[in-house]
Amino acid sequence: MSRSLRAARRKASRARSASGWTPCASKIHADCRASRLTGPSVPHRQPARELQKDFPRIPFPLSAARFAALASLGSELLGLHLLRDERLLRPRSSFSGDSRRPLASQRPRLGEYREHEGRIDLNDHGLCFEGVTPEAWRYRIGGHQVLARWLRARRGRVLPSWEVSPFRWMAEALERTLALQARLAAAYGEVEEGMAVLRLETGRNGGGCASCT
Repeated sequence: MSRSLRAARRKASRARSASGWTPCASKIHADCRASRLTGPSVPHRQPARELQKDFPRIPFPLSAARFAALASLGSELLGLHLLRDERLLRPRSSFSGDSRRPLASQRPRLGEYREHEGRIDLNDHGLCFEGVTPEAWRYRIGGHQVLARWLRARRGRVLPSWEVSPFRWMAEALERTLALQARLAAAYGEVEEGMAVLRLETGRNGGGCASCT
């Protein structure tokens, strides 16, 4: 069992005393994922600098129906980030050019983004990804620009066909994540009045616990 799910089980037991009902660990996990990806205007959200100094505080709806709705959005988010969502098999981006040519070995030729065309140039020979939105291209996680970092890790190499699809799936996942974040922010705004805040703690041995505030 993963560390996050073990912590989720402990959180579920604490949540029961706060809300009077017990959600399953997998839905707690989804709710945690959802709460971390909402916008900064959402109630109880911690700025990144606070997470460097303290454990996460997870907004937790006291209503079972509201929790189920938020956990559903969190599950959708997990499916996108693990590339398991079937919608990713129909990405809007495309790959074109001579795939026998290697990627450029350095910037700016590798990962030069042409915003008006939605195109990412990969070398000087016309190899590129097309149909990538500016928002997806600029998306960052942990301070890193996701798509650009993926390309830099493969600079100077020929990009095999089995790596082309994952890049397109990632670009699609990021676009859908952006749309989902807006839905999450709206959902958390609706349940602001009926929230508990759970402080999620993880020990050195991988165990976890949660306290209600």
